Amino acid sequence: MFHIFGKKEKETQRVIVHPELGKLKFDTMEWYPEAEVKVALWNRIYDVSISFFAGSEEEEPAPIQEAAYQKFKDIVVTQREAIEKMILKDTEEEDVEKAGSRFVPYAIQISREGECALVFGDTEECRDFSHETGFALFLIPRLFIYNAEECLDFMLGHRDKWTLEELYGQNNTD
Repeated sequence: MFHIFGKKEKETQRVIVHPELGKLKFDTMEWYPEAEVKVALWNRIYDVSISFFAGSEEEEPAPIQEAAYQKFKDIVVTQREAIEKMILKDTEEEDVEKAGSRFVPYAIQISREGECALVFGDTEECRDFSHETGFALFLIPRLFIYNAEECLDFMLGHRDKWTLEELYGQNNTD
């Protein structure tokens, strides 16, 4: 609830204990666990937040999101080399050591439909990461580098035809 002068009252966050995902809190359009996830790239380990997007507070993470999270954990291990090479190629960064300190994963986003993206900040562009800088790497349904802000819009449900075609192919835009 808002006060006359625009200050928002402190609202109680809804907390659930999900059988597969553990303790989750709801904030705006996403469920997130208290603990961050560890992601290993470029011989470094990063602490990364994770979001399970929802249409409302009443909509708890769906089985397709649980499955995407399990698949994510497998992909970041089994596809690690491909992920690193793709980022180096797309960013035209040749120094692997520099890439590890420059491109920092800070968020994992899982859409209501089960797409999953790992969002990176670029420390050469900005120290305070946001979706306005850096990039996103879709991991599910396929590896695909995308603008971080447009990725967020897509994950929130603004499913444009171009992104659907890039992720699923020419014939699948449902």
